[in-house]
Amino acid sequence: MQRSKTDNTNLAAKLELRRHFLRKYHCTGRTEVLDCCQGDGRIWSVLGAEFNCGYWGVDIKPRKGRLKLDSVRILQQPGWPQTVIDIDTYGSPWKHWAAMLPNVVRPVTVFLTIEATMFSGAVDRWALSAMGLRLSRLRLPPTICGKLTDFSLRYCLALCYNRGIDIVEAAQMDCPGNARYIGVRLVPQSGVTKAHGPGDDHWVDGSHL
Repeated sequence: MQRSKTDNTNLAAKLELRRHFLRKYHCTGRTEVLDCCQGDGRIWSVLGAEFNCGYWGVDIKPRKGRLKLDSVRILQQPGWPQTVIDIDTYGSPWKHWAAMLPNVVRPVTVFLTIEATMFSGAVDRWALSAMGLRLSRLRLPPTICGKLTDFSLRYCLALCYNRGIDIVEAAQMDCPGNARYIGVRLVPQSGVTKAHGPGDDHWVDGSHL
């Protein structure tokens, strides 16, 4: 997926969301990070100076010194060792999310970026298809698009339950005019002591981070 030129608009919000989860769930030992849409790598260059992280960044856009790879194909393969997956697509992250879920075998923290246009007049077609809706030829009013997109967000997050994986925390940072940033802590059900899904008390607005 092509990335916007505004990769690091609202950088402070992205960093604060990631710091919250890193401090809470990755404060001991070394954390391995897979950055699925590396861009210029600025986010994890900052966080790498603050936390003990191993880092692998890939992108579909070629750049000197990095591999040109489709990170969806990486996530489709079992056995990846990372416990932090950063899906900063500036578009729809759900293909990555769906590819990843069958291979979540340990607790993992996932960061998702959803482009603002997905909430204002354009509906994520992958998400609609996942819900069984075929509206590709139908132009919808922005108010309906917004409601559908909010519902599809929760629907797509809840796909993890079909794979025996629970959400123990989900937090969101909203940045008007740009994008929605979401962090999710996933734990396979055999390792869950207390589970919360989107809509429960661990679905936290970013202002509380």
